[in-house]
Amino acid sequence: MADEVAEASVATAAEAKLLRVRGKSPVFRFTRTAYLHNGQPIEFVKSTYRGDRCKVVSRLTRQLEIIS
Repeated sequence: MADEVAEASVATAAEAKLLRVRGKSPVFRFTRTAYLHNGQPIEFVKSTYRGDRCKVVSRLTRQLEIIS
């Protein structure tokens, strides 16, 4: 299981240089924490993507409750 947060923002000067965009260009910031089955976090990631080259796809599911 993982929690991921996506936020719209603007590029810092350092990010703009690395992403080859102008300063304060639109970017998406993603923060993700992945967990083991017992709830222990095993991964933490912070990523920044160009706003003009990012596509977000989400698959939404629900856990079925079994009633006996």
